Amino acid sequence: EEYKIVIYQNDEFLIATEALEMYAYSTYYEIDFSTGTVSTPQDIKVTKTYDYFSEILNLIVRIILTLVIELGLFFLFRLYSKRNFKVVLITNLVTQIFLNVAINIALYNSGYMDALFLLFALEFLVLIIEFIAYQILLKEKKRWIIILYPIIANALSFGLGLFIFRFIF
Repeated sequence: EEYKIVIYQNDEFLIATEALEMYAYSTYYEIDFSTGTVSTPQDIKVTKTYDYFSEILNLIVRIILTLVIELGLFFLFRLYSKRNFKVVLITNLVTQIFLNVAINIALYNSGYMDALFLLFALEFLVLIIEFIAYQILLKEKKRWIIILYPIIANALSFGLGLFIFRFIF
């Protein structure tokens, strides 16, 4: 939780920073030596450099990809009506924002393994929520389509999520 950055040159200790603390599970710092002289720990400028922009961009991309998959299947299942479209869109926006923000928070605070465990648990919860919402709100004569749609849509988006998680992290 607390550490110092130690600088060596030719296997000889030069200097160490003042104590630093972890601010995230994956903590990033940038060190600036532009002052030219480094004789005390105060001469070393250390800046937190966690890439919040990239994390927010990844969050948005994950949500958009999920919406594309699940809405694409919505049309393949021929569930289209304005009312059904609104139900699926709003339900997915709510569940995917909840899921992806929770995963980002877990990644930030606890790391990949906790986030992956949470992903499995929350994907199951999202499936249940969407299944219930669609059973109540979607208008379709063939009930088996409304039973099958959230299962396939969530399995596909979950698979993509695992793929992205595996290759991006």
